[in-house]
Amino acid sequence: MREDEERLFERALMLEPERRIPFIDSACSGDAELRSELVSLLEQAASADEFFDHLDSAVFTRSFSRGDREEADAAPPRDIELSQGDTIGHYEIVSLIGRGGMGAVYRAHDTRLDRDVALKFLPAYLGSDPEAREQLLREARSAAALDHPNVCSIFEIADADDGRMFIAMACYDGQTLKEKIRSDPLSLDECVSTAQQVARALSAAHARGIVHRDVKPGNILVGSDGAVRLLDFGLAMVVDKSDSTSRVTPGTVGYMSPEQARNLPLDARTDIWSLGIVLYEMLSGVRPFRAFTAPEIVSAILHDEPEPIATLRPDVPPALGTIVGRLLQKDPADRYASADNLLGDLSRVVSSSNPESLSRNSGTRRALLVGGAILIVVVAGLLPWRSFRENAAASRFASGRARPSIAVLPLASLSGDSADNVLARGITEELTAVLAGSGVMRVISSTSVSGFRTRELDVRKIADSLGVSSLLEGTLNKVGSRVQLQVRLIDGSDGTTRWSASYDREFGEMLSVRDEVARAVAAELDLRFDRDRQLARHGTRNIAAYEAYLRASDPVLFRSQSGIWRAQKYFEEAIASDSTYAAAHAGLALVYVRRALHASDPGMPVPKLLDHAERQARRAVGLDEFLAEGHYALGRVHEAKLEFSHAESEIRRAIEIDPSRSVYRKSLAELHTWSGRTPDALSEANRALETDPLNPYALAAVASGLYQNRRYDEALLHFQRLASLQPPLLVVSFGIAQCYAKKQMWPEAIAVLEPHAEAGDPLIMALLGHIMASSGRREDASRILAGLIERRTRTGTGAFHIAVVYAGLRDYNEAFHWLDRSVDDLSISSVIMGPTFDDLHADPRFMRLRQRLNSSS
Repeated sequence: MREDEERLFERALMLEPERRIPFIDSACSGDAELRSELVSLLEQAASADEFFDHLDSAVFTRSFSRGDREEADAAPPRDIELSQGDTIGHYEIVSLIGRGGMGAVYRAHDTRLDRDVALKFLPAYLGSDPEAREQLLREARSAAALDHPNVCSIFEIADADDGRMFIAMACYDGQTLKEKIRSDPLSLDECVSTAQQVARALSAAHARGIVHRDVKPGNILVGSDGAVRLLDFGLAMVVDKSDSTSRVTPGTVGYMSPEQARNLPLDARTDIWSLGIVLYEMLSGVRPFRAFTAPEIVSAILHDEPEPIATLRPDVPPALGTIVGRLLQKDPADRYASADNLLGDLSRVVSSSNPESLSRNSGTRRALLVGGAILIVVVAGLLPWRSFRENAAASRFASGRARPSIAVLPLASLSGDSADNVLARGITEELTAVLAGSGVMRVISSTSVSGFRTRELDVRKIADSLGVSSLLEGTLNKVGSRVQLQVRLIDGSDGTTRWSASYDREFGEMLSVRDEVARAVAAELDLRFDRDRQLARHGTRNIAAYEAYLRASDPVLFRSQSGIWRAQKYFEEAIASDSTYAAAHAGLALVYVRRALHASDPGMPVPKLLDHAERQARRAVGLDEFLAEGHYALGRVHEAKLEFSHAESEIRRAIEIDPSRSVYRKSLAELHTWSGRTPDALSEANRALETDPLNPYALAAVASGLYQNRRYDEALLHFQRLASLQPPLLVVSFGIAQCYAKKQMWPEAIAVLEPHAEAGDPLIMALLGHIMASSGRREDASRILAGLIERRTRTGTGAFHIAVVYAGLRDYNEAFHWLDRSVDDLSISSVIMGPTFDDLHADPRFMRLRQRLNSSS
């Protein structure tokens, strides 16, 4: 992100949501590309984690990570600003630590006692509020009374010269549990030890009638000395047992108990529940109740049962799993009655388990970096389909003659140069493709494997996570025009090296090296290539063309309109450097298809864009009949033109050449949806997931397939497991909203879509209008309809989106009128075939529409 873009993004985040887009419009001064990038960044920032985690205020000396700084920047506007060197009584400000819902926290030096402390200030706009001041006093008195090694120490409460109240607290060296969970997997003994120490802190608090009410990882400090301390009693309350009608202020959404969500009277058992959430998250890396919006999270807390912890982390001892289950009982009477009772069971887990077994497996979850954007993928937690893991395990190359399977780990660039990193990524892709094209082994897609770029797990755990029998890893070093490549084949069961080789060649010879590696791997696994298959793919010997192609292929570019334009520019540069580069022509074809589908070029009609796309795709296939990307691009062109039989033929050819690409099977699933073959669509989605188990779009395709097959509860569960991904995926929100709509949960469906409305995606807006109309909000739906009609006037396409809203308004004459026009302007989507539009399916005019689509194919 360049400096001006980052500065404007941070300033926009400081504003209320409704003021952000107007600010960007004014600040960009006609720079459409900059505006598009900023809008895209704001959309990514609206994730569930930022919704209910940005209030964290940790008391620790360690510098904030970038993610923590962004959370602090995303907090509401504030008016307490202190700088280094400012003095408050006998305290000298050193630096800002963080900001939270009840104020700002600064690191300061106590000049009287010569020690560092943390000063927590009440926000100035609440300074004159007697109730707020009293709440701060209660916090200080409550915490100060807890002289316990697992509770943050309070030194004093005082007023600054200008009347601002503050608390002086101990300043500890360490990191919050929230940060620790993000950065490293926790071993079982770390999880149990942390839970024990927090339980001891709660036991001391509860003994004095104090309920914390906001137990969460951000309020738990893991010190460098190994001690765990519970922070921030900002919501703590001394329970008045004579007042059974007292109500409480909600804590953090993702960690609140059912009774807290219902605003009922609370006792110590609400903290027991929250500690259960924390323990579940420590063990699995995810919260037990996850969704895209706060209302959905509350609904899950109140109504859903969490997935058993053992399904997410099989090494959890049964006794510990039982403890987690009891902690998360919705009825407080079914939970532990006290923290002391919990401590007893935790101690028995430790004493009855082999200590080595608790620490041997540190878990397999990772925060995977995919395409340069943070994508939280829990290796076990986001693979809820037992059948995949069982099938993957069964396919391991152990006993019998199961089909060998392999994953190509990202090659490590030795130079560290960003251009060489791009080259390493490209050669990794090439090796994956040629191995998959051999037809003799199952090859995991590079999308799933890319997360292990910064490889910290043992190779055996990686193999187990991906369900493969072998791994291929290596290093790459570029010296001038020469490329030095070292690779080795690893047995996934024991981590031993089965074969290794080194190559030092001119860049133009790397195509032959790629084939040599593939043949050597096959020979080592006692396999033979299918002689009917052509191993070599038509690439380029021009390094400038190759590097431009790799830059264009960066998935991040395809997440924004300005990125699409940059991708087109890079593909055109690659073709200019080598006009016979088939893969570059295929990539350029897909760019034109993307532009056509998003109808963002008023000056170039959709048919013209698709004509450009078809020429480029046919050029790619003409240059290399065995290039899977070329056939895939041509298939996408045919699908966009509603020529479904031709599209299916090309997509199947792409899968035959390269079966490792989940995106090809996802496209085939989409074609099955068009034809109403929903069981086949779900089957293809599952096959996509098998080849690409950590690809969120493959996971979403399975969820969509379940929805198409009217398995709404299953679909909703799987979509919700994806809802915490960063950046959030539109397809996930779209799917959740459709599931809610079929369950007539109208407010929940609307709440899922509204955060995306600002970006103006026409399909999102159309579904939002449809659901609003169906729920009785006809005026709101009519406003959306007017906007979509105005958009069609500008772009010349989008009849389908208008039809969707009319269908929600039950104006079926207008709906079918616009559906017919959507076939003409090619805006119709396979969404129309889904259960959302069952009312239309019963109309005889829908059969005529399907016949027209079939005839156009």
